[in-house]
Amino acid sequence: MFKKSLGKKVFEFKNIKEEWVFLCFLIFVIIFSLFFGFLIGRQNTEIEKNPVILVKSIISDKPDTNVDISVFWQVWNTIKEKYVERQDLTDEKLMEGAINGLVYSLEDPFSEFLNKENKAELDSELEGSFEGIGAEITKKDNSIVIVAPLAGSPAQEAGLRAQDVILEVNGESTRDWTTNDVVKKVRGKNGTEVNLVIYRESTKEELEIVVKRGVISLPSVDVEMLDNSVALVKIYNFYEPLVSEFDRIVPQLTKKNVKGIVVDLRSNPGGYLDTYVIMGNHFFSKGRKLLIEDFNGDRPTKVYKTEINGELKDIPMVVLINEGTASAAEILAGALRDNRDVKIVGKTSFGKGSVQELIPLSGENQLKLTIAKWLTPKGHSISEEGIKPDYEVELPEDYYQGKSSFDIGDLKEDLQLKKAYDVLKNQIK
Repeated sequence: MFKKSLGKKVFEFKNIKEEWVFLCFLIFVIIFSLFFGFLIGRQNTEIEKNPVILVKSIISDKPDTNVDISVFWQVWNTIKEKYVERQDLTDEKLMEGAINGLVYSLEDPFSEFLNKENKAELDSELEGSFEGIGAEITKKDNSIVIVAPLAGSPAQEAGLRAQDVILEVNGESTRDWTTNDVVKKVRGKNGTEVNLVIYRESTKEELEIVVKRGVISLPSVDVEMLDNSVALVKIYNFYEPLVSEFDRIVPQLTKKNVKGIVVDLRSNPGGYLDTYVIMGNHFFSKGRKLLIEDFNGDRPTKVYKTEINGELKDIPMVVLINEGTASAAEILAGALRDNRDVKIVGKTSFGKGSVQELIPLSGENQLKLTIAKWLTPKGHSISEEGIKPDYEVELPEDYYQGKSSFDIGDLKEDLQLKKAYDVLKNQIK
């Protein structure tokens, strides 16, 4: 008698004939599995190449049985049969438009479908280097709005500001454009120009601004020593390089025995949540809340806490913000206020208080989807309202002309910095 074990089940054979029958059956199962796997693999490859197959396969599952998908395909077929310029249409173009429409129906300016090209552009930006004008944009009240021109970028040098509304790009209206549409038109080769028409709320005027594109290599952080052993720490963004660059400057601050720090978050558009969580440890004692993720009741809130006693936790600080301070930069400002009663100087921040997850899709596409709201450690939402400063200080209308965010440390002309310095100096007397 032979015993053969397959998994947890034991098969017993009374004679050689039965054993051969089983072996033949087993060989048949293996061959069938390989063939079936080949078909599935081939189908998956086709799905990656053809978004129509992908969407048809998804729709065929139709988890919501109350939705009538047939209307979609009726429109699809009618367009392909009767649209006057249908010879220029491809299935891929139609399907990408349909997917964009699906995401657009969320009416969320921060959720978007990214095709392979868009994904590559976002990746290069978050890594800190790309070609273009260097301005973070979003969609707000159905308009394309500049969150912040990046430090030292062509956008900033040309005079673009946070909250400017982009009305036209190279003579084309941005009405009904997505942020991806604008990025495609604005990005371009180093040295070429792009013509923008913007509306500036502060002056109630339309301005035509020509921006010469450049290679954008973004710094993450700069440090400059002011009078009375006060350090000015300018954090430009929360992209990938910030973690290592901030780790590098922290020992500089501790070795110089600084008495106070002005944390300048002006025109900082934010970046990665993970970057903020890691570098945020430097500012607080162990076990303090860094932020709260609120999933709107779908699942319990998630609280991020510090894991170390930060080297900067006992140094007095004041924070600078403006209309271009957004996302992770707003959270840092809010966390310093909530945890350490740090005073904030400047103008009310942008108000981007939501968390986007980058979800990989087939064909190297990606979905950037809002999955939660950020809350400050004390549970305050910054969505739309932003962070309000303790001391509101306006800069002159022409302050940034001929300047960039790299021109830091000017206590005479920079009224916001001067106020922050004075507030901090009173704390460390």
